[in-house]
Amino acid sequence: SITVVTRQNMDDFALTSIDDVMRHTPGITVSTFDSERNNYYARGFSVENFQYDGIPTLRNSAYSSGQTLSDMAIYDRVEILKGATGLLTGAGAPGATINLIRKKPTREFQASVELGAGSWDNYRSQVDVSGPLTETGNLRGRAVAAYQDKHSFMDRYERQTQVYFATLEADLSEDTLLTIGADYQNSDPTSAGWSGSRNLFDRKGERLDVRRSYNNGAKWSKWEQYTQSVFATLERSFANGWVVKGQYTHQLNGYDAPLGSVELGPDPATGLSAIYANKFTGDTRSDSGDIYASGPFSLLGREHELVVGASASNSHWNGKDYGKPTYVNGNKVVDFWHFDGNFPEPNWGKPTRIIDETTRQTAGYTTARFNLTDDLNLFLGMRVANYWLTGSNDSTETGKLVPYTALTYDLNDN
Repeated sequence: SITVVTRQNMDDFALTSIDDVMRHTPGITVSTFDSERNNYYARGFSVENFQYDGIPTLRNSAYSSGQTLSDMAIYDRVEILKGATGLLTGAGAPGATINLIRKKPTREFQASVELGAGSWDNYRSQVDVSGPLTETGNLRGRAVAAYQDKHSFMDRYERQTQVYFATLEADLSEDTLLTIGADYQNSDPTSAGWSGSRNLFDRKGERLDVRRSYNNGAKWSKWEQYTQSVFATLERSFANGWVVKGQYTHQLNGYDAPLGSVELGPDPATGLSAIYANKFTGDTRSDSGDIYASGPFSLLGREHELVVGASASNSHWNGKDYGKPTYVNGNKVVDFWHFDGNFPEPNWGKPTRIIDETTRQTAGYTTARFNLTDDLNLFLGMRVANYWLTGSNDSTETGKLVPYTALTYDLNDN
């Protein structure tokens, strides 16, 4: 099943982040790791497949790097396809695929400014300007910028988000359209929690009665996430109704996460607990391309539709984990009941894990819609996928055939 959350939906319900959109989407469950990392579930499976303008990318939910903090300022709509999408995406989890469609330049000038304020000092501003750049309108541009400074009911917590987006459309001819663009987003929190919230029980198993605003994160604790993309699309239409479209995206997703939080419930006698700290840094650089042709063809006196395409992607993940920090004066003990986030950041030392993984995928795909009658349609498709993972866990699968078939019948116009 497919759900499309439109720009109108997002404006009407003030859905400013992908988290808001997912909570608004039927069949999707939002689960939080901590104050910065979220995971989505559909049909019992974690949603690992994200697309940007139809170009697939895989995310690692444990090492979040921007996907689940995407700001909606630069997107026209979000498409959520629930169920296995091997024909469209190749490798990944079978729960769902989330496709974020970027805004496009408009042929008429338009501009908007939005200001917002909410509970716990949540302030937001957004500017969106679009229109023709030449008298004939054959060159069009759009630029979007957004900034949000968001505090919380939790003590000390704050998240600042910056978003910038620019895109150009050019009519190279009456039948040829070129689109190029870039976007940038940075999410920078302070006093972030880690792996859940505070403890619910003390060390004797007694339920803790702690104020709702209690924050177990140190002041320097954060999971900063950033995304940078450049993209290009070239589309050519032909007189016989066929269209050829090629797309390319280069994307950088990164994270910088020195983390520290109160790890244990307090000792009932002393009220003392301890800080647990780790640091994670890394980024994933991805290059993805896709080209396909689609259009009508005739067979047995009826007109049908065909899509034929190929795609390739290369993704390189570099990361470092620091799992053995040295605490100042060797002390990690804190007063649970009076913890105010003031705890010195430890010396992280040398990495305890170095990640160097490369994922490559190539595929060819085709799908056809046969109009058996005016109301009865037969869909046949397949994808031949190749997958290589090299690094800490090598894995290879080539020539994987993903078949697809469907039959639809139109009961009436609706």
